[in-house]
Amino acid sequence: MPRSAPGVAYFVSMLIDAATIVLLLAGYGIGRISSFGCAGKYLGSILLSLTAFLLMLPPVTEIPRRVPDGHPLVTDPHSPLLFGSQRSLVANTCAMGSSYRHPGPSNALSENQRFSSTSGGMSSATPTSSTCASS
Repeated sequence: MPRSAPGVAYFVSMLIDAATIVLLLAGYGIGRISSFGCAGKYLGSILLSLTAFLLMLPPVTEIPRRVPDGHPLVTDPHSPLLFGSQRSLVANTCAMGSSYRHPGPSNALSENQRFSSTSGGMSSATPTSSTCASS
């Protein structure tokens, strides 16, 4: 365990980096595991949204504390500007994660329907109902 403040900050940032990699791999992999069913698609979306949040949190926090050089926008870690930017990041991450819709078979065109719509022909194929409920 590090003994200095910069060492602790570095160690914590390395833990966040490791968590980001694990969440990224889990987010891509969990949707392909059939035992999770439809919940796997939504869980994968949540994990990938959390990955984006963890990757965007350090820049949103550090850039206002360092730019412009010599006169940063934020000098206090409890500044309302910094708090507002972090809050908007959380809100945007929640909006990204909640906007996922599973394109089940009822929402996707079949190969015959795509071919018919591009060639100008008519298709009598009707979409089947989805096994995943989409809201």
